[in-house]
Amino acid sequence: MVELTENECLTIAKKVIGPNSFNILNYSTKRFGDFLGYLGEYYRLIITVRINSCEIRDLQFFVKSLPIVDFRNRRDMLIETGIFCKEMKIYESLLQKFVKFEKLHDDNEMWCPTIYLVRDDLIVFNDLTIIDYKILPFSTFDFTQQHVEATLKSLANLHACSIAYEKKEKILIGKEFSDILFETSITDIPWFTAGLEIIKIIARDEFGIENSNEFYDKIFGVIEVMEKSPFDVPKVLCHRDIWKNNLMFGNDPLNCILIDFQTSRYLSLSVDVTMAIICTTKRAHYEDMMSYYLQFYHQQLESKLSKFSINLKNIMKYQNFLKSCQYHKKVMLVYKTLVVTETQVPEELFNDFSKEDHVEYLGGDRWRLVKRFMDKDAMFKQRILESVEAVIDEFCDQKN
Repeated sequence: MVELTENECLTIAKKVIGPNSFNILNYSTKRFGDFLGYLGEYYRLIITVRINSCEIRDLQFFVKSLPIVDFRNRRDMLIETGIFCKEMKIYESLLQKFVKFEKLHDDNEMWCPTIYLVRDDLIVFNDLTIIDYKILPFSTFDFTQQHVEATLKSLANLHACSIAYEKKEKILIGKEFSDILFETSITDIPWFTAGLEIIKIIARDEFGIENSNEFYDKIFGVIEVMEKSPFDVPKVLCHRDIWKNNLMFGNDPLNCILIDFQTSRYLSLSVDVTMAIICTTKRAHYEDMMSYYLQFYHQQLESKLSKFSINLKNIMKYQNFLKSCQYHKKVMLVYKTLVVTETQVPEELFNDFSKEDHVEYLGGDRWRLVKRFMDKDAMFKQRILESVEAVIDEFCDQKN
């Protein structure tokens, strides 16, 4: 079980209670449901306080920590790769500064969690479930138009803060924070290369792509595409991992909170925008709605920047934005296919996994296991075939 000290709880509680006098009566942590996140463990922290010697209140928080139990060797991996440390520093060094900067401009739109404590092995946030924010259920693979719009609006907030903060501080975030904005999920990382191999095999076996090695080289080349920004579009702090489980939604009105920043990078804003549209919807949806969504995001970014007295037209032409989104579409079609193989597998299909299966699935010859899933679950097979077909249509014309 994760542990905090009484002094740490005092620090956390004071940020909620403010100048009122109080004392801590009790504090405790317990697991946040039965869910074990792959990149951390989740707990609920409850601090019971007496305020002004009379009112007794329970303050509730969400804690994300390094794994206590090294399930699937997660703790060692997170420490060795620096992934958890990266996310902790992004929250501490950038996101908190963005939020404070917003408040100076009387703008209190909520698009990321509130951070109360950062430690080398854990982060304490506000518990969004108290105000009825939820991750969409497993069965929700195709976002509604309203959910995509809410996601794009929150990304526009993040990106606008990034642009405005750079302007105010006269810095480049990518240079100033290069030590924490490193790549964690693609390039020569086994998870990425194993996923590309699956795309190659399915393209060959299901769609008749004859020169599969040449096709593999093409899709591997999307790494360079993601890194580049050839159309004079601003680079910003990108979330860079937009999918269902990294977003929480609240109602009245529908609003989106961005969570889990461990893969964040300093990239063209079009990377996040195309990812949000393509990786949260089915092919027919994003192809039909792409133009509308790009216009919607552009309007949201323009509105947000105006609150910082920045004219979007002075830093980005709309046509350049459209070209940049088309350019980064290739990356997201490939990335979505990789995400499908990891995030859209029904949990029950993992039940008979051995430790060796887990290792193989994350970084080895994943095809054997993905093929097993495709044979057992028709919906999973349909989703992965749709994603691979979209990649083929984007990268080559050869298809039987």
